Amino acid sequence: MAEQTAAKKGRKKGVSTVPANETDAERFKRVGKLRVSLALAKIDAVGKLTGKGYEFTQEQADKICSALQSSVDRVKTRYKEPAGGGNRPSFDL
Repeated sequence: MAEQTAAKKGRKKGVSTVPANETDAERFKRVGKLRVSLALAKIDAVGKLTGKGYEFTQEQADKICSALQSSVDRVKTRYKEPAGGGNRPSFDL
């Protein structure tokens, strides 16, 4: 029943609403926790490409690791110089 109500309002199950008087610091913590959790899960999924059923070259593995490291380096730079924007990087094997 609650799932149907949330779906009708365009919200996903388990996603809370934004508090009316939320500060920027509170918003940073709320959104940051979600985004970092999702990013870590996706990185773990990339790591699972080393399991059974996949074959890769060392060059491909190095390319993946380099792309991930470059992305982390860009994030670090943005925290040092937050005014910077930037385009979303692309990746291709």
